[in-house]
Amino acid sequence: MTRRLGTRLLTDAPLVDLFGPDLGEDWVVPREPVHYVVVAGLADGALLTAYDPSGRIVGERWSATFEDLARVLDGAARRGQAEPPRTLPDGGSALRWLDGSPPAS
Repeated sequence: MTRRLGTRLLTDAPLVDLFGPDLGEDWVVPREPVHYVVVAGLADGALLTAYDPSGRIVGERWSATFEDLARVLDGAARRGQAEPPRTLPDGGSALRWLDGSPPAS
């Protein structure tokens, strides 16, 4: 079972400062609009993936712990930049779940 958490941003503008304070200097800030952000647990840590409104990947960030990247999503929600993060079930498209239309089984 893969642990996944995701959110939708409240604007599609390319928010250059969205993740900077949380992710540090080695994060390459996406210059494209970011609409979805998903954190997936991996065997050796976790991966944060940023997607544009069409679902294209526009940025990624690895961390040694899932909790570090989950805090990024929590921080964006606290600042009013994103919806509260949601746990995503295994299988199916994370982006469809975030849009409120889970794929049919």
